[in-house]
Amino acid sequence: MPSYATLSNVDKILKEYTEGTGREELMAVQAPTLALFKKDTGYGGKVKPLPFEYAPIAGISPSFPAAQASKEDASEDAWQITTDDMYALWSLDHKAMWMTRNDKLAFIELVEARAKSAMMGFRKVVAQASYGNGSGWLAQITANDGAGTLTLSPNGSMRIFDKGMYIQPSLVNTATGGAVINDIQQIATVNRNTRQITAVSGNFPIANYAVNSYVFLRGGFQRYVKGISAWVPDATPSATAFFGVNRLQDSRLYGVSYTPTADDANAEEGLITLGEKVHEQGGESDLLLCHPAFKTAVRKILGNKVEYDKLSGTRSDGSTAEISFRTIKIALDSGDVDMISDYNCPRNRAYLLQKDTWTWVSAGEMPMRLKYGDDDKNYARHGTENAMEARLGAYFQLACTFPGANGVMLVPDEWLAAVA
Repeated sequence: MPSYATLSNVDKILKEYTEGTGREELMAVQAPTLALFKKDTGYGGKVKPLPFEYAPIAGISPSFPAAQASKEDASEDAWQITTDDMYALWSLDHKAMWMTRNDKLAFIELVEARAKSAMMGFRKVVAQASYGNGSGWLAQITANDGAGTLTLSPNGSMRIFDKGMYIQPSLVNTATGGAVINDIQQIATVNRNTRQITAVSGNFPIANYAVNSYVFLRGGFQRYVKGISAWVPDATPSATAFFGVNRLQDSRLYGVSYTPTADDANAEEGLITLGEKVHEQGGESDLLLCHPAFKTAVRKILGNKVEYDKLSGTRSDGSTAEISFRTIKIALDSGDVDMISDYNCPRNRAYLLQKDTWTWVSAGEMPMRLKYGDDDKNYARHGTENAMEARLGAYFQLACTFPGANGVMLVPDEWLAAVA
């Protein structure tokens, strides 16, 4: 290829837009969990032990003999963190590259657009997964008209669906058990107002895409990272080992779940109660992640008492990112908490977190360009397309050192009714 459209120049442009701080800033846009949580890119080996202490030594008493008789080491354990994968692949069509070969700007824009699109697609999926339980479910089917149209819930889930996406169904939305149904369909249209999608094939078979079943990204069934709701579940978990740990040993191993009572008159009072319960377990809450509807409800309650601030993201090297989020200050037992709204957060959940207990653990950057051995290319020649294939991927997990310092509130529908 003459002029600017050379493979070496493709290499340079892809490197610029998939590495360094520019990549990190792009990943953090509209994704508080990706921006605010620490990053540890040094994962290596099959399992990464993440040690923690959840109870101090037991040899304490006003009686020396009793203290000696009660002497036990601190209760310690280690999460055996394993990684999950996520990939973003795209093609650079040879004809499109050739047609822009003599126009430097057009060529750069072509490559930049593909790279940015892949990064944004990756971010969109991972940002939603960061709140999930690891099952990977995207939405639940509320109606199938038998003519190629599905109606989905909840409303916020429509952010994840796009024209051209491939999906498949399952009857379960849990991180283990059940099975995915091998009926892969491609989305033809998306109507986010009516919460409806249509199929390229013209048919979502009712037997497979049944009402009350769940929709998954192709290949995503039970292969997602364990998000916040996995670490801080809505209810007491089972004795099944979670990253190698039986969490029933101590409730500090799965955090606080709170359902508001009649004593909580509104969203602000519910947060105060949740903050008290988390603080009682030893949490020093400093971050509240919620759906924008819940933040709006709180803002209306506070009225002219609202105090705004902003919170900046963190890069993988620990430095402050250029991305920041507007916050509302909420006074709780542990001190002032920054409330940030996130459309990826379920509408009926509010997560009260201690930010420094959360870390994105990954083997390398998240995502990184996939290269093999001593190959320094950012693309692969495609065997069945007239194109080059560029590849991004990540081997990563969301980890929490102290789930007990975090809590979740199940938000009543009536608190959100005024902002529906």
